[in-house]
Amino acid sequence: MTSIEKHQAIKRICPLSCETIRGQLPVFIKSTIQYGPETIALLSVLNTIGAVSIAPSVEVIKEKVKALSLPHFDETGVRVDKGLRWAHVACNRDYAYMKEGVYRGR
Repeated sequence: MTSIEKHQAIKRICPLSCETIRGQLPVFIKSTIQYGPETIALLSVLNTIGAVSIAPSVEVIKEKVKALSLPHFDETGVRVDKGLRWAHVACNRDYAYMKEGVYRGR
């Protein structure tokens, strides 16, 4: 069974000394977002095996989203290989089409 752990390092300023006090995370946490071995394994399988079988479905979803009368659009920055890429999404309640890109707003 997969479990999810959330750790927070809370930062506060002491009202008496004005010193910033920050909580400590466990030593095995190396970055702000980490994925466990199960997630990494799933992504590897989807990337090598699943990508071939889901390609037609992706095109169908893309066409459905294009035909929406009122879609929602969003984008967010994603760090990849020490660089910034953009994750773009067009969706409604039933469909979501996502694509990564080098440029924002395209």
